[in-house]
Amino acid sequence: MQCYNSGDFGCASREWQGLADKGVGQAQYNLALLYSRGQGTDRDLVKAAQLLESAANQGLVQAQYNLGLAYLAGLGVEKNENTAISWFQKAAELGDPNAADNLGTILEKQKDYENAMKWYRKAADAGIAEADFNIGSMYDLGKGVQQDPVQAMQWYRKGADLGDGASLCNIAILYYNGEGVKMDRAKAYEYLLIAQQAGEPRAASLMQWVDDKVQKKDKDRAMQQAQAWISSHPLHRFISNFSAPDAIIEADSKVEPQPVRAGL
Repeated sequence: MQCYNSGDFGCASREWQGLADKGVGQAQYNLALLYSRGQGTDRDLVKAAQLLESAANQGLVQAQYNLGLAYLAGLGVEKNENTAISWFQKAAELGDPNAADNLGTILEKQKDYENAMKWYRKAADAGIAEADFNIGSMYDLGKGVQQDPVQAMQWYRKGADLGDGASLCNIAILYYNGEGVKMDRAKAYEYLLIAQQAGEPRAASLMQWVDDKVQKKDKDRAMQQAQAWISSHPLHRFISNFSAPDAIIEADSKVEPQPVRAGL
């Protein structure tokens, strides 16, 4: 890892290539990341996907997860949702919560709500904020469960407490409409302010809709309460796992190359 950590990607590529040629799964995964990013070598998504598959077939969970992303988006391989499901499920069964959330998202789209909920709950139990949002949305819309805005609000609050912008925005909508909670337009305004700070793209347009329905004194109080909320909660922009058009991997810590065990 010394070459990679020092930014000498050419050195890292040569080091991992030798180990990858010997069938070392972690080295294959690390090398796949370099190919996917064009670090120390020409960018080659086909080669990256091939290396990911070799590592995935050895049971490397992060390779299985990223190979699922590759098949979902058609990056270096022919786009194939069923193959993506297969790799996400393998990774999810080995405990990868992001894979579980992605699997739930695809199954929900396919209207397999029972299994979607099962995988969302596994991801939510592991602290994935997007899964909290997805469960809340299923209760909100009555997908595979009885429509229940109270349950929806509870799940959105879980996601919001983890800094999820989409959950914050949907809390605002429920307050605005008085669904699952007493109608409170000022509270809706407050949560839209927070959602904007979290980078939720819907918040600005919804704010224009709410703005003239809240009195100035209530806006001032909402701004104070929003600042207090932000100071005590983490915020991160809600980014779909499927939104990266030009990379196999997501921008999270677990996709960084990992040390290869000595002696392998």
